[in-house]
Amino acid sequence: HSIAGKVVCVDAWESLDGRNVMPLVDHSRTIQQKDAAFGGDEAFSLFMHNMRSMGFSNEAMTLRGMSRDVLPLLKPASFALVFIDASHFYEDVLEDIRNSLPLVADGGILSGHDFDPDHPGVMQAVRECFGEITPGDTIWSLRREGARWIPVCPRPIEDPLLLKQPQIVGSRALFKEAFLAYEQLKSL
Repeated sequence: HSIAGKVVCVDAWESLDGRNVMPLVDHSRTIQQKDAAFGGDEAFSLFMHNMRSMGFSNEAMTLRGMSRDVLPLLKPASFALVFIDASHFYEDVLEDIRNSLPLVADGGILSGHDFDPDHPGVMQAVRECFGEITPGDTIWSLRREGARWIPVCPRPIEDPLLLKQPQIVGSRALFKEAFLAYEQLKSL
């Protein structure tokens, strides 16, 4: 499983501090359980373990911090794909989109997850930035063409490996999801 180029993973890998990532649904007990299980450096350690055990540690660079602090430090127009799947609050998604726009190279893709009614903050921020789009399942995607952003609809994921392994969880699933989204989008 070789990836052309590098994958840059930006995350704080820290406690959610009880913050509800899906404002319309009460997941407070789940969040409390995750916070208890992944306090301190456990989430980051698990992510790094998963990257090593999957053989992706050479293809990925991890930047630990809040996206609002890390994204502005990255080289503009140097990414073929930026995939957003972080906080689902409107203000956070809007900030992630605005900080990601300059990073995407001409012809590259800006994409994200959870464009669905369960995540109204995601839908509102994406629509505010780009107008109406048609997501592929719950993934929204746009291609940069100069100063314009053209909506693209990715094909559905039909990865037999992923379908045969429903036990994939946590960082491994997110990394695989981002990699599969990249594979789909580069073929558009």
